[in-house]
Amino acid sequence: MKQKFKILITLLLVLFYSTNLLAEDRCKTFFNLMKEKRDEYKTYYLPSAPFVYYDTGFDFDYEYDPTSDDNKGAWVTKYSKEGYLIINKILHNSIDPDISKGDELISVDGISVQSEELQDIYNHKIFDYFKKAHKEEREIILILRNEKKKNYEVKTKVFKYEPVNTLININLKNMNFMDPKKGIFEAYLENNFTYNFNEDDGLNQLAHEVLIYKNDDDKYRIQTCFVKKEFWDGLEAISPSKLYKFANINKIDKDQIDQTVSINPNSKKYGDSNDKLKLTVTNEGNYVFNNRFNLRSFPFDKQKLKILIYDNFYKAENRAIFSGTYMMRNLERFVEEEEIAGWDIMNGKIIDVTYQDPNKPFFTSAISLEIDIERKHGYYIFKVIFPIILILTVCWSVVWVDPRELESRLTITIVCLLSLIAYNFVIDAELPKLEYLTVLDWIVLISYIYATIPNFLSIISFRLQKTNLKLSDKLEIISKRYGLSSYVVGIFLIVLLNANLNIENSSSLISWMAFR
Repeated sequence: MKQKFKILITLLLVLFYSTNLLAEDRCKTFFNLMKEKRDEYKTYYLPSAPFVYYDTGFDFDYEYDPTSDDNKGAWVTKYSKEGYLIINKILHNSIDPDISKGDELISVDGISVQSEELQDIYNHKIFDYFKKAHKEEREIILILRNEKKKNYEVKTKVFKYEPVNTLININLKNMNFMDPKKGIFEAYLENNFTYNFNEDDGLNQLAHEVLIYKNDDDKYRIQTCFVKKEFWDGLEAISPSKLYKFANINKIDKDQIDQTVSINPNSKKYGDSNDKLKLTVTNEGNYVFNNRFNLRSFPFDKQKLKILIYDNFYKAENRAIFSGTYMMRNLERFVEEEEIAGWDIMNGKIIDVTYQDPNKPFFTSAISLEIDIERKHGYYIFKVIFPIILILTVCWSVVWVDPRELESRLTITIVCLLSLIAYNFVIDAELPKLEYLTVLDWIVLISYIYATIPNFLSIISFRLQKTNLKLSDKLEIISKRYGLSSYVVGIFLIVLLNANLNIENSSSLISWMAFR
């Protein structure tokens, strides 16, 4: 019985390893042919464009609706408050220069974008109208509204172009650290860059010849191959991640970045809906990004973390970046589940944009991932601001000490002033050397002023006790009535003023004070 069991195990192991070796041989054959017949299969060519674009050089703003497409989630048209289409992304470098991102499209050839003729949740109708105008070889008239709410007219032709599509999925897995003092943050990312090769593309043809086969049961099987990025680059083949850059990158430790390439064919013979090849490059590891932190509302501030990736070579009309629904789902997971020490994650969004490198005269396709975060203010309220107010309360308590006790009064006020100086060092350790004052800086500054006033009041009252007792008593009454209360009102006015001057960067704790 034991002997039979051993034989069975041996047969299973042989079958397992022989299957793996067969799969490995198919991948080896595929890669060898890529090298040997690179000109025949044109493995260094970009994939063919999946769509023909007909438009006037721009795309519209969309928003992610998790309830669309039978609750699978989809990007749908976003309209302005007045019901007009919002221009979001410049798609063609020959666009009319008067048209800008953020402008609203009101009508096309006198037809309102709110009409049934042009309105739908995916903008299919309006692009069909553009296609028709192109086939008729005629220009169209657009009525738009700029950010100043002024309408203007543009007469333009409809462009026809076929950009290569790059599907990008930036999966923000966690935030390692954030340092507003240095203006950087480090994130652990899994970046997927994907090309889909169509039936006529050489790389797809090669994959279907080698990686799709029949097994012993006369059924079709598909072999997926995985290799390191270094190996793939050695084949001198096209790479979907090539010539893309992060605009705000600070540092990439390449030793910590794991790069892999996957080759995944689809075949109708296997039961797939199409005969295509999916080529994906995955980069996973730690990235350090530069970020502009607006600290005017510190410690009641709200910040926006940005990761912007752009095409560093092809024009927007030649190659376009697209973010898939997976990218949005990954971002939603990060917002709901992950944490950033000292901050609350409020929301995140993905924006398809265009980017112009300072050294290039044209626009390229780009994607911006943005995360809104608010600082947890409890520490600063209870360990900085509240103690400062207590110190000032002690400082102003001297007005209840007899004016003739000058030495006692000055001892209390000087100690309070020194305590404030110590707190100033604590605050400086948290912030970079800024050219502007933060909310906390203003609070400390006004606290300095109010900490010095009791010193002068004590000296003046002491002198008036000998020369003008009536005036001294009046000064003491005013100090008791308005001294500390005016300090509290001053702090409130500082916060109120900042909430109105820095609405975008003020946290929800103080943003309600803004007069919108």
